[in-house]
Amino acid sequence: MIDTDKYENHTPERWTVDEEDPCRVIDVQDCTIARTDFLDLGDIDDEREWQLTNAQLIADAPLLLAEVKRLQRYEREHKELWDIIANFSPKDSEEDDDIHEQWLESVSQGYMGSVYDYVMMKQEEMIYE
Repeated sequence: MIDTDKYENHTPERWTVDEEDPCRVIDVQDCTIARTDFLDLGDIDDEREWQLTNAQLIADAPLLLAEVKRLQRYEREHKELWDIIANFSPKDSEEDDDIHEQWLESVSQGYMGSVYDYVMMKQEEMIYE
């Protein structure tokens, strides 16, 4: 897991690639965050493309950091459910395998209950049909 705490004091404003100098990443006050063109590459197009792509990656770093934090928070909030999924071991029968597959599909669509709760819910649905 990435330790995001070490990034807490980065420049808080939006980072962008400078339109006039596309190998320069700047903040909203036009201060240079990073440069990607420390070598004079002349006519080497591949190297130039890498420099431009690296500048865009650097400019997007705060957005990527925010996404990592969001996903880490999501993982922490859903740890119990992940533990249930990881530790579930169906019996070696086709019926249990089918129930497990149905439950996993329902979990991917937002269902938060245990396998047992899922089976009980399905049985109730069959009673009322």
